Amino acid sequence: MYEDLKTLQELRDNGTITEDEFETKKREILERPASSSSEKNKMVAGLLAIFLGGLGIHKFYLGYSKAGVIMICVTILGSFLLFLGPIIMGVIGLIEGIMYLMKSDAEFEQIYVVGQKEWF
Repeated sequence: MYEDLKTLQELRDNGTITEDEFETKKREILERPASSSSEKNKMVAGLLAIFLGGLGIHKFYLGYSKAGVIMICVTILGSFLLFLGPIIMGVIGLIEGIMYLMKSDAEFEQIYVVGQKEWF
């Protein structure tokens, strides 16, 4: 997708295509479904968040290693304090999982993969 947009922008800058053609093609590129294997699946991320959210596994899947480590640490260290850590991280994972699954594929891709939004 990024390569297509870059190529399209070069064509516009060179004058090969008009601004209207650029906008039309750009919309087509942004609206087409994700097909690259490097892109993350919202269903997988959502289910990981719901079932393993307290451990932050969904964060690692989305490439947010720092957030994943924070969730694991809070879960492990919080288990010594009346189990508040695992409860809080489990609730956060559940909320994030539901949020992931409620978004459209394009919206999920834009917010969590391209936009790199780590929390909620």
